[in-house]
Amino acid sequence: MDGRRTRPARGPASQLGRSRPATLRALVALVCAGTALAAGGCSTPVNPGTPTSSAPYVSTTPVPPAEVVASLTSGELTLDLVTDPPPFPEVLEPAVAAPSLGAVLTVTDVRVARHEGFDRVVYELAGSGLPGWTVGYVSQAVQDGSGMIIELEGRSTLWVSISGSGYPSQTGAVPFSHPTTVRGDQTTAVTEVQGWSAFEGTTGSFIGVSGHDLPYRVFLLDDPVRVVVDVEHPQP
Repeated sequence: MDGRRTRPARGPASQLGRSRPATLRALVALVCAGTALAAGGCSTPVNPGTPTSSAPYVSTTPVPPAEVVASLTSGELTLDLVTDPPPFPEVLEPAVAAPSLGAVLTVTDVRVARHEGFDRVVYELAGSGLPGWTVGYVSQAVQDGSGMIIELEGRSTLWVSISGSGYPSQTGAVPFSHPTTVRGDQTTAVTEVQGWSAFEGTTGSFIGVSGHDLPYRVFLLDDPVRVVVDVEHPQP
């Protein structure tokens, strides 16, 4: 078995779902150690990248638990230009991409909206370079830095970690501020979004999801730079 699950298997807890955000952060460090991308703009959406088997990672970072490693194929992650958002994957696994070299960005807006067949969460950023990300289901929402547990509505929680983040003093951007959680109008997959502040080079956020292990996709848009997370509507 390769540790991956197909979409029809709607279990209450995935392999990643039993991992804490700290484990995912170790996975991000492992990925970033094996890839370096030149900074620059783009005019089309960017695919989060697909692991290849061209070369193994070389890192001094502690290796994440086997169940997390098994969900990814060893190799180098790249950012490939695409003309449209990628399709929803047939296999549920962490979505991982590395930031461009020297990227420093601040989240300036967070939006949630309903679309045909899915709900969309948009993280708009300002600064320099392109962000990276790690997105996956976790069993508990734990805030970076404070360790505070965040309660969200829904049956599942998606953890979104945007790498290449910087503080407003570094980016000159006005950070997003909202008195309560962010919700969409008549959304059925996404219940709410909480968290969008930077901590040690990443911005951690949590998305409440109405169902168990609903398929999701992650990609990048520019002008302005946006990390987009789409969550597919529950099947009737």
